[in-house]
Amino acid sequence: MGQGISKLKLKRKKSTLSQLSTKSRQGSDTDFSLPIHECTKARYDNAIRDLFKSEFSAPVEEILTLNGKIMEIGYGSSSWIINMAYEYPNSEFIGLYLKQDPIISQNMPKNLTFIRDNLCLSYDDDEFDFVRIGELIYRLSEVEFEIIINEMVRVTKRGGWIEISEPRYFPPKHTKLEIICKSFTEINELQGINMNLFDKMQFMLHSTNQLQEIQVDNKVLTLGPKGGELGIRFVEIYMTYYKEIYGQDIALHLGMPYEYEEFQSFLKDVEKEFYTLNAEIRYYRFFVTMSLLTQLSHTAFRSIRLSSKLPLPSSILLNSFNYTRGMKVRSSVKRFCDGCFTVKRRGRIFVLCKKNKKHKQRQG
Repeated sequence: MGQGISKLKLKRKKSTLSQLSTKSRQGSDTDFSLPIHECTKARYDNAIRDLFKSEFSAPVEEILTLNGKIMEIGYGSSSWIINMAYEYPNSEFIGLYLKQDPIISQNMPKNLTFIRDNLCLSYDDDEFDFVRIGELIYRLSEVEFEIIINEMVRVTKRGGWIEISEPRYFPPKHTKLEIICKSFTEINELQGINMNLFDKMQFMLHSTNQLQEIQVDNKVLTLGPKGGELGIRFVEIYMTYYKEIYGQDIALHLGMPYEYEEFQSFLKDVEKEFYTLNAEIRYYRFFVTMSLLTQLSHTAFRSIRLSSKLPLPSSILLNSFNYTRGMKVRSSVKRFCDGCFTVKRRGRIFVLCKKNKKHKQRQG
């Protein structure tokens, strides 16, 4: 399995959405009856779609057109999954919220369901054809992010796809933009959020040992007038975050009362730099498919009951090895009855039993 990243330039036909989603693409981009955070997130999602000229980069068009099962893990606006549910009525869509209750309007597509769940997703293994998350780096701690990646891998079918969207921005040095971006980063780090997870994300994906080569679709946008209408839209969105959503926190962190002229003047300088410095921001979509080879060994290892009185087939014997970090370590599997079977999770072997729950144990 390849460890590198291959760049893939994909051209997709722009989606023809329903009236609901079409309205969200024009002018204000969203429904302003939503709270300001969700409203701004919806505008942001729509701007990202227009930047890539597609809702997704993974090659899942055929799956969506037929009868796929798709899940989006996120927060705030649900504009992406609503648009997708309208455009692909034959597929089933699940919108999963981790840290807040979903915001549900009255007119929802019939093939869309919203739920609130925790990090350990309450779904069976190999259940979804396509699982997507977007910019949860800014919402989850490093431990939480690693857990959710492993859960995404668990619930995705072999041959299915996982897609993660994240931005990368380095503001110009010695500017007000750098000050406010650094303040935003430090505020999140005080809450236990590692803002440098972008560099570790690929390692987290590879460390599951169940994925093929990671592919990436990336776009570079110049913020401000030089980036055209889209560049101006992104500036407006970022300034809404800095002024109205995180303004109080940033002002407190910088030691400048929000209402005072000093901080308001500082925000005006930040906005001016957005329009004049031609700063660039990169947006990435990482997408990867589940390994089919892993499915063969994983299914056999999980589904066949092992009896200590019977010789182990070679295909099962192979799965009693732990290949973590390239080392082959034999695990001594102890079973109590013919109802016991083994499951491999994150490099460790667990014994489960369909007859007696007390037989459950961890080995290796």
